[in-house]
Amino acid sequence: MKKYRKTEVWEFIYHSEEEKAKHKEQLEKRGFEDSGQIRINVNKTFSNPKYEWYGRYTRYNY
Repeated sequence: MKKYRKTEVWEFIYHSEEEKAKHKEQLEKRGFEDSGQIRINVNKTFSNPKYEWYGRYTRYNY
């Protein structure tokens, strides 16, 4: 017999801190863990950064 483990990773960009907080609460009730990162540079450059509210959530299914 083999035991399989499935990992789900969901990523989101939000319009506001409040939107992120509400969604985080909903996902944690469903068994997801927040990565702790709150902002992401969507331009991926250092010379002209554009930061957005960000959430990365992981759930491990055994």
